[in-house]
Amino acid sequence: MQIVPNLPVKNQVSIKKTVGKPAAPEKKIVILPSISQKKPTPVYHPLVIETPVSAPIRIQPIKPKPSSSPSVSSSSSSSLSSSSVSSSSSQPLHTAADTSSSDSFPAFGKAIYPISKAPNWGAMRSADEWDRIYAEMNASDFVDIPTYDMSQLTIPMSQLTKNLTKENIATLTAKLFYSTRFFGKYNLDSGEFEGLHAGIDFKLAPGTPIWSIAGGMVHATGTDEGFGNYVMVLHKLPGTGEEVVSLYGHLETIAVSEGQTVRPGSILGTAGSTGRSNSTHLHLQVDYKKNPGRHVPYAPSSSVSQAEAQEFTLNPIEFIQKW
Repeated sequence: MQIVPNLPVKNQVSIKKTVGKPAAPEKKIVILPSISQKKPTPVYHPLVIETPVSAPIRIQPIKPKPSSSPSVSSSSSSSLSSSSVSSSSSQPLHTAADTSSSDSFPAFGKAIYPISKAPNWGAMRSADEWDRIYAEMNASDFVDIPTYDMSQLTIPMSQLTKNLTKENIATLTAKLFYSTRFFGKYNLDSGEFEGLHAGIDFKLAPGTPIWSIAGGMVHATGTDEGFGNYVMVLHKLPGTGEEVVSLYGHLETIAVSEGQTVRPGSILGTAGSTGRSNSTHLHLQVDYKKNPGRHVPYAPSSSVSQAEAQEFTLNPIEFIQKW
């Protein structure tokens, strides 16, 4: 939990001394938006009223400025079961590409991020801002995907919040967006290979449409105690045909079914906080498919070296940048 200066009094929480001790001046703190911490007991932002996981979130498209909309086709043969992305003359920030069947295995295409924009978390100053669902946000609430730069992501939160310059706000947004790094700890100041977290967590607004990062075929969908609602997509790497599986965890809704063909940008579902999660985020993991049959996500029980990890899984950001 970090302290943010000069925030509205209505968002402050009083901390009083224990009864029986001499009275002391009342201290006030302000708690930042809750960040994904995969612990058995969830800890929620004190101003958040928890919504049951099963409650559907109906999505409406954002109407951004013309320059903010990605140039991706908005037509899609897949539709959300309990959520809908309606089409209009103004394209939403997150737009699906076509999904279609093919006689051969689907083309890989060009790898992309699972979303097109990141919420500008570092610039938000109240629960009224950071607790909004995706449909309530405006184009001005988003920024380009931050750079995944360990030299910036490991700057202590305490240092950044002391001086909220434009540069520090951008770094805060990146730290909050990449809320858990590749094999990092569940700590915003953690770097890589300090913990057991295979994959990367992206802090998102509830209901954010989630894209497939590359072309392929839906390998499996389901619900898991850890990952919650998840989708796994099988891909074949260009040139070699080597098989990898991308995993999208903690979804609120699932929009695809096993065996369905997807392209880069096909909507797979919407961001949620299902499974072992205490805040809306996407868990993205990319594993090598080592064995026939249903893929079992890589989850080491003890610390691993970078060389050991690379035998089974890939850094999702490096995967996207390479392919």
